[in-house]
Amino acid sequence: MTPDEKELHEKLDPAIREFVKKVDSLGLQTSALVFSPDGDFLVRCGNAPHQGRDLVKLHYCLSLICAQLEAQGYYARPEPVSEGSGPIPEEIADRLVLALLAMPSEMIPDRVLDLALEYAGSRRPKGDN
Repeated sequence: MTPDEKELHEKLDPAIREFVKKVDSLGLQTSALVFSPDGDFLVRCGNAPHQGRDLVKLHYCLSLICAQLEAQGYYARPEPVSEGSGPIPEEIADRLVLALLAMPSEMIPDRVLDLALEYAGSRRPKGDN
């Protein structure tokens, strides 16, 4: 960990601990990633016991659920993803990849899983450079 990363972590640690404690006191679980948009900083926080591939599956599953709820109008987006009538191909591909990655990895052929992960890694929200 670089000195800058250590400093960021030390600044975030009290807020993260307070948040996780509050969630835990309500009998709930959380798993979050705090990161810099350029990918130079990443911290995992939460009280969910998932690790490794289980953590990846949990985050993909939760992302899929959030995307589905948002598509059904339960969450409002601050900015529209697309303008025009009907979904754009990339939105369909995004939903397909989320659905694939939410499945148990042993049910997906390795080449399909590799392609889904490659696609997911190549997508960035609009406005991120």
